[in-house]
Amino acid sequence: MEAKIEQLSTPRAVISASQLGALETRLEALHAAELLTDAELGRLEDCVADGIEAIASFDVVTMEVVNASDGARRLHKLISLGEMMPKDGMFARQARRKFGSA
Repeated sequence: MEAKIEQLSTPRAVISASQLGALETRLEALHAAELLTDAELGRLEDCVADGIEAIASFDVVTMEVVNASDGARRLHKLISLGEMMPKDGMFARQARRKFGSA
């Protein structure tokens, strides 16, 4: 029972370095496949950079951290979309619609 309580009280990371790496790789692949323009890729990279800046001082990025910062929240949403949308065309369109506008 104590182990279960400890597990529940341990902060759960919602953004990891591996997720960031996978997102960056996927965005580059979408650009290479011409599903994203240079400008769209640039705006999405800005979203990633803003999110990284927002979470940089935290050891563990929890939902509390994500909800406290617009940059972290947008990054978390972009990662979630990328993970839940396996089709590149669909992900590119949604990323453009939600995050790629000027």
